[in-house]
Amino acid sequence: MVLLFTFFTLLAVFLITFYFSDKMLVSPALIFQATYLIAIMICLININWDFDLDLSSAFTIVSANIVFAIGQIFFRNISFNVNIKHKNRFSNISERKNRYYIALIIQFVCLLLYFFFIKSIGGSGANMIVQARTWMLYNTIPNLYGHCLLISRTIAMIYVYFLAWHKKNEGRIRMRMLLPIIMYIALEILSTSRSGIIYFLGYCVTIVAFFFRSNTLSKREDRRNRIKTIKAIVVVSIIVLVAFIGLGNLTNKTEKFGVLNMISSYFGASIYAFKNYINHTYSYVSPYWGFNTLPIVNTLRGIFGAYVAVQDTYYFPALIIPTKVSGVVSTTNLYTCLTKPMTDFGYNGMLIFYLLLGLAYASYYYHVIRRGNNAIQIILLGYAMMPVFCASAEYAFGSFLFAPNAIYQIIYLFIFLKILSKKSVEKDSFVDKEKIV
Repeated sequence: MVLLFTFFTLLAVFLITFYFSDKMLVSPALIFQATYLIAIMICLININWDFDLDLSSAFTIVSANIVFAIGQIFFRNISFNVNIKHKNRFSNISERKNRYYIALIIQFVCLLLYFFFIKSIGGSGANMIVQARTWMLYNTIPNLYGHCLLISRTIAMIYVYFLAWHKKNEGRIRMRMLLPIIMYIALEILSTSRSGIIYFLGYCVTIVAFFFRSNTLSKREDRRNRIKTIKAIVVVSIIVLVAFIGLGNLTNKTEKFGVLNMISSYFGASIYAFKNYINHTYSYVSPYWGFNTLPIVNTLRGIFGAYVAVQDTYYFPALIIPTKVSGVVSTTNLYTCLTKPMTDFGYNGMLIFYLLLGLAYASYYYHVIRRGNNAIQIILLGYAMMPVFCASAEYAFGSFLFAPNAIYQIIYLFIFLKILSKKSVEKDSFVDKEKIV
């Protein structure tokens, strides 16, 4: 069974990367590999699905996971393995309390504007979200509402950072800080985006792991930090899973497919879609270099009058997964993060793309760990990790890293961090090596 063979091969790759990365679980390469392990495991345990991988698709998945990890192993064991003592400063900013209500007002306005937009395209009935979802599949969201989403996400990201800062430095969580985050999650639910919720989970996990990384040579303290991180990850995962299922209820997917089938279709069905893509690569043709992978290229072509309006659904249609039981239907329009680079650059180009991307991620990741006291760099690390948490489901690196929205997101981060934060008293400690859980 090729699926089972692929799972154990990826598990071996994961363990090797884990060992040579100094056991840093929440790191780009390990999260990338973990998403594929989870996806393939779902394929194995879903007894209703009736498909297996072929060797070519299995080899492509494994090779992409290996090249993405090369950068992390390189930077950890060659450029970062230095046993010298240095200061480890957790943060240089904290919340400016008298600006809290400004954040709430902005979040409320963004949520209200988005609600009226959804109402305008989905009507006011019980099926408002379903109809809005259908509209969004075939239309582009106006810029105003796209920026509402970006602004709301920025404020939520900042308050996740504040929560982690207070937990680390004061030993407690300020519950009022959860409100701006909850308002953003509500906005994501209105947007009918399941992916947005998973991206935000990835950001939260990264920030929590960063603050509770090991900063001492004490094994007891190291173990305590790991336990705290795992607890936080479990709590955040449960909250996000509830929101994910709730969104399924609003779009009637839970009723139509069932909870387990809906979850497995999102997190595992992309493996089948990728196999189908490999077997029909000839039907996926990119109109020009970087069309699917680098949205900024399409933007620049539009500026010079060479824009090509081609729907992604033309290249990546929804597929029905073969099942053993009649009446049980699973569909997917997710193709993993490998298909779009392969469509644009071919197999070898895809490997080069993920080799370079892995090197870039590892370089920035270890740079932030060395510094450890720059809030913007820490938040941007969490932002950059968002698409990694969905690597086995879909290609999101383009919209997060190579699109105009990425520039807007960074600008909003600078603006709102300036408004909502203040300089904080730093806590220093001296370490030989740094780890991240």
